[in-house]
Amino acid sequence: MNIDQGRIMVFTACILLVVVTISVLTVLGGQDGQPWTIQAFKNSFLQAYAKCDMEIASIFDEKGFSSIMDKKLLRKIIAAQRKYLVPLGPQALPYLIVLSQEGKWWLVKVYPETWDGLTGAIPAISKFQPHEIALKRVSQKSYFTTEEFPEIVEPYLPNPYRVHLMWWLEGEKRTPQWFTHGYAKWLTYRQQGDTKQAQAMYQKLLNIGIAAIPLWVQKLSVEQDSEIRQAI
Repeated sequence: MNIDQGRIMVFTACILLVVVTISVLTVLGGQDGQPWTIQAFKNSFLQAYAKCDMEIASIFDEKGFSSIMDKKLLRKIIAAQRKYLVPLGPQALPYLIVLSQEGKWWLVKVYPETWDGLTGAIPAISKFQPHEIALKRVSQKSYFTTEEFPEIVEPYLPNPYRVHLMWWLEGEKRTPQWFTHGYAKWLTYRQQGDTKQAQAMYQKLLNIGIAAIPLWVQKLSVEQDSEIRQAI
């Protein structure tokens, strides 16, 4: 077992511990505004995931793995996740992130706008979008990391399984720093009249995802500038 595999096993063990802790301590919101016990949510999740997995498996069985990059087939895979998994909301994220570690790429995949912005269940729920950084080539290999998690360095492209697992484990701690830094730069670009940079920075703030919602609400509650309040 290499170092990366060992890290993944440790990360996955941590996630499972988090899931168990949540199961003991938390009561989640359910359908129609009614309380959802942990066991009820687990049952609902397992049923939804089984249906989604069966539908996606039927797509692979029908068309074969080599055909999966076709847009029409990808839309079917995304549609299955939107139908069964995305409605479960943030409560499903720890379970989905654990399952994604088994190589279920469709849970974490994000395609560009040229591919209609098709998005797997995890980023669709979390709204988190990491920002890739190309590093220097080493021994004819290109290496990449992300602004959010520079400790994850991979050849070719950042590993989305590791990135989303790290987001679950560390994102809550790092979100205030990401948001504070980005928000200050956004205000600076606005004051300088640099519309293009301001729009780009605002999008980066949105890409922090649902973890930043409390920080947006806090800024909205104290911001006195009406134009900035409207922009928020």
